[in-house]
Parts: sequence; structure tokens; C-alpha cells
Amino acid sequence: STILTNLLRAQGARRMEQPLRIDCSVLEGGGQMIRNSLAYSVLLDRNINLANIRHNRPKPGLAQQHLVITSLMKSISNAELIGAELLSTSVDFHPNVHPTQANCSPTINCDIKSAGAASLVVQAALPCILLQKLAKTDLGGFSTMQLHVKGGTNVPFSPPMDHFKYVVSPILELMGLQTSMQIGRRGFYPIGGGKVVLSVDVAERIKPLRINQLGKALRLNGVYYGTGSYFTQSVIDEFIACTRAELGHFLAARNMSAVQEYLATSPLFENAENSVAWEERTLAATGKKQKPYHSTFG
Repeated sequence: STILTNLLRAQGARRMEQPLRIDCSVLEGGGQMIRNSLAYSVLLDRNINLANIRHNRPKPGLAQQHLVITSLMKSISNAELIGAELLSTSVDFHPNVHPTQANCSPTINCDIKSAGAASLVVQAALPCILLQKLAKTDLGGFSTMQLHVKGGTNVPFSPPMDHFKYVVSPILELMGLQTSMQIGRRGFYPIGGGKVVLSVDVAERIKPLRINQLGKALRLNGVYYGTGSYFTQSVIDEFIACTRAELGHFLAARNMSAVQEYLATSPLFENAENSVAWEERTLAATGKKQKPYHSTFG
């Protein structure tokens, strides 16, 4: 009884502590400060105040996709969230990651309800799920958890989900961290509607990442996604011709494929002995209305 009382008093004192103020206008002054700060707040169980949110953007403050992320992080950590409104430039986030108080399900769901990037949701939530045991936080005590996200999978100005699947996840595996990504459906601007499932084994330990030498390039693959009646074989052939002209002998035609139900973008990735390099090149006007697909070739 005395121990429990002391623990409750200590917790109460922590709840009353002055939040750590984080100036989100530094460096790029965009949404990355929000995502990183929320993840650190949960892992360190530390109250924070996010100030000057997205200060360097044309429309400062929280956009809809950032509200979705703050709401998700609140749900994960049973946090107290103050000031999270559209275009708000200041938010208080007080996590409460203790047994029976945080998320109590091995499955976490997040619906962005737009083409907001699913990869940015993963950026915020993954560290909390993956490192919870090492950080001595508690999201339910599960050994494996899943994050289901609906939104954009291939949208401008954010990493495609393929980047996580083919680059981030293999690098995490080199550190003994097990994740897997399933892309059930692609989602594009302006509607979104993509579906991804991230499965995560909660980490018991982290191995050092050792890449002592640059591996030899093994192959370079190109994959095209397209949707709509315009995405015909002739369009596919033109995409391939433009890519081959740009990359020359580095890209073999046999390593390319076209998937006709997806939007016309071209993720390019190179498999090497020690790592995977990824680049997404937009060879068409992704998400832009009334712009011919061939107008960006050159």
C-alpha cells in the first residue's frame, strides 16, 4: 500500500511538471518536428509543448493529416492532448504510458480520410511500438503489434510506402529489428484510399548497425503504377522508353513491370549486397489535374 501510494504521488508530480517546450520552427520548420517530438515524448514519458508548429509553411499550424497523427499518438499513449485544432500553432502533449492505461490492443487503426501520407503516420508510431520495451513504456505488453493505416501510399513530398518496404525495413532487420509491410491497396491524391498493414515485433534488444563497405550493385528495378483509361500499353511503352533513355544500360527491361490498376509513377530501386537504394521518380503529373501525362517527359 505504501509503495503504491508513493508511486501514485511520483506519477502525480510528473504530471504537474513543466512541459518541455519544443520550437517547431527550427530547421525545416515543417511536420517532421511534430512527428519526432511526439515519438520521443511517448518513449521518454515526458510532457511536451509544441510551439510555432509548421512555422515555415505557407499555412502555418496543424493541417488535417497532423491532427490525425496527434490523435493517433494520443490513443497509443493515453495522452492528454491540449490545443490540437486545425491550424493550431501550439499543442500540449502529456503521455501516460503505464500498465492498463495506454493502448490495450495489439492492433492499432488509423484512417487519414484523405491522401495524407501513410508513411508519415508510420514515422511517428513505429518508434513507440518497436522500442516500447527498451524504453520501459507500456502499450499493452504485446510481443507483436500491427498498425493498419488508410491514406496515401504514393503522394508528392513524402516517402512512398515502397521506401519503407524495400529500404527502411531491411535496414532495421540488420539491427535485429523485425518489421514487415503489406500494401493492400494503393492510394493517391486527392482521394487516398490506400491500405497498408505494418507488423512489428516489439524489440528486446538492438544490434549495432555495421556497414563497413559499399556493396556491389546487383540489379536495378523499375515498377510503374497507373490508373484510369489513359493507362494503355502505349503509355506503358512510352514510360519504359523514357526511363531507358534516362538510365541507359543501368536498367534492364526484364526487371521492369507494369501494374495497371495503380497511378503512373515510377519508383526505382537498386539492390546491393549491403543495402537497398531507393528513388521515386515521377514521370507523369502525379495528382495534378488537366495535365497530359507526357508533358513532364524530357
